[in-house]
Amino acid sequence: MDYERMIYELLNRSLVLLQADPDAFDQWQLQILPEWVTVLLPDLVPEEFITFVRDNKEYSLVYYDAFSKVCGKPREMAAYLLTELVKELVEEQHG
Repeated sequence: MDYERMIYELLNRSLVLLQADPDAFDQWQLQILPEWVTVLLPDLVPEEFITFVRDNKEYSLVYYDAFSKVCGKPREMAAYLLTELVKELVEEQHG
């Protein structure tokens, strides 16, 4: 699975949505992004995705931050990591 591509597709979808409707940020963060992540979960290999995030120089801070906050099954952790990673990337680009 190309996790980098998946992350950037979510990022791009998010940025397009937020540029079209800047007032949708709360809805995007609380409802839309989690729904998108839920749709992608069947395609994720949780342990593989977690390792990808941990070993990626750009994303590893999200990994270590998540482990200080979340304890769960690999699938739950993968969903949390993907969600937090996209949120962080959107914040970097969207401001």
